Amino acid sequence: MSRDDPCIPADVETVFMANTYRFIQEQTTRDTKFVFVDYKGSNARVSPQQAMNEVRQAGFEVIDFDIDGCPDHYILTFKAG
Repeated sequence: MSRDDPCIPADVETVFMANTYRFIQEQTTRDTKFVFVDYKGSNARVSPQQAMNEVRQAGFEVIDFDIDGCPDHYILTFKAG
């Protein structure tokens, strides 16, 4: 994997990203799992519920949605549907 290559290799099973939801584009395989950790406060550009709705509308399967585990962040885990 190269820093200059935006494609995720097929053998990657989990992708972890923090504070990056608004930057993600379609770069996934069927079994790739995504874990988003992003702000949930008033400064958040995307609300936790909006993020979950957009993920579902894009055809992903939500595995876990934790809004209470961290004081300032939510954790959204999903994979390709």
